Amino acid sequence: MDAAQRFTLIKCPTLIVWGIDDVEEFQKLGLALAKDRYFLSQAIPHAKVVEFPDGTICMMNQIPEEVSKVVIEFLDNTSV
Repeated sequence: MDAAQRFTLIKCPTLIVWGIDDVEEFQKLGLALAKDRYFLSQAIPHAKVVEFPDGTICMMNQIPEEVSKVVIEFLDNTSV
């Protein structure tokens, strides 16, 4: 079973948070394609994606209030 198939087995609620500034920078560097950022959210059943246009890999430090709000809302509305 490859990684893509394993992602489909995830049963727990999953929050995926993207910083769009990094996605664009990674593409410029040839590390990842911007279009591929949806791979995880499409592979993991019931995944929720939130994108921060000005976010980077350090967005938890850059915009902690915004990120915290999204995480808390996700947890408050998730039952396991």
